[in-house]
Amino acid sequence: MDFHKLTPELQELIDWEIIKIQNRLYFRTIEDIDRNGEFNKKDKIHYFFVDFNKEVFRTIEYNIVN
Repeated sequence: MDFHKLTPELQELIDWEIIKIQNRLYFRTIEDIDRNGEFNKKDKIHYFFVDFNKEVFRTIEYNIVN
């Protein structure tokens, strides 16, 4: 089995969930914007998903609209 990193560099996984009906993995990361080695409220949250229906798995970033 081959493993590969889903999150970009300098980002840490916050949480994840598999949505079976869509066959997707959704997850959130936090980016260390100021690169001080600490994650805090000044840092940026990113939203991603991986579609398991595709032949090649790739991470797709999306934005939450309030």
